[in-house]
Amino acid sequence: MSYLPSLARGDKLASANSKMGALFSFTDSAGSYLASGLIALLGTSRAILADVASYFISALCMTRIRTPEPPPRPRPAHSTLWQEIRDGLRYTARHPLLWPLVLSNTALSLAMTAWDVLYLIYVIRQLHWSPVTLAVVMGCASVGGVVGALAGRRLARPRGTWWGVGPLLPCALALQPLILAPVLFAGPGLLWQIIIGVCVTVRFAGATAHGSTQRSVRQGVCDPRYQGRQQSIGTWVTFGPRFLSALAAGALVSVIGLGPSMAAAATATTGGFLVLARSPVRHLRAIPTTSDG
Repeated sequence: MSYLPSLARGDKLASANSKMGALFSFTDSAGSYLASGLIALLGTSRAILADVASYFISALCMTRIRTPEPPPRPRPAHSTLWQEIRDGLRYTARHPLLWPLVLSNTALSLAMTAWDVLYLIYVIRQLHWSPVTLAVVMGCASVGGVVGALAGRRLARPRGTWWGVGPLLPCALALQPLILAPVLFAGPGLLWQIIIGVCVTVRFAGATAHGSTQRSVRQGVCDPRYQGRQQSIGTWVTFGPRFLSALAAGALVSVIGLGPSMAAAATATTGGFLVLARSPVRHLRAIPTTSDG
């Protein structure tokens, strides 16, 4: 991901991120369905071995990349790994665009982790979904992810003085709590399964449109020296604390119950929107580059 900005700039970078986001969503879905098929065909233990073998296939594909690249810059004298990490943290935390994007991603990630943990319990125990129904609905989520990633670049194009990258990002996050609300009132039956499937599809479409667009913004504005570090810092800050969110969700259920806990998680998804709505990100109209600031 950090290498991508060295291959594409501007609108080409946004296009590359869009296509990569769509590919990730597609392979998530394909992998889940393939795993189910392998378990049915080979059994669980052999399916795990097949999964292990897939990593060697990925490594083999990497060895086939022959594009030459310039040698890396020499590390500064007396530079240490911890010093470079601190410099990357300082650069990211002080950047007017990078830091709000990282914080909004973190807020959304924590809320959605809590929601996803409770959602699985809710649809299986209270709505009595079968594994097949759950798999079909999760497949809809991946379809929404593909559509959102591919459409995100078009949706982010400037339109007059009121639309562009900046307005798209908070709007995509504002969609999350709204689309989760119907799930809280769902009941058993096919009709509600269809409604939840639609909600999940729209939710993932908005999330991937936001994800590919904000990634292009972060890569576009970042100093090339810090490209790898801002990417790893963003991943670490966003995904590192998720286990705490899952633990908190479980503790909350034991105190107030499953339904109220899901409502709290859905409400918490507004955190990412609030961060961006109060940041300079909302004023962007196009994907910026380092030369823009």
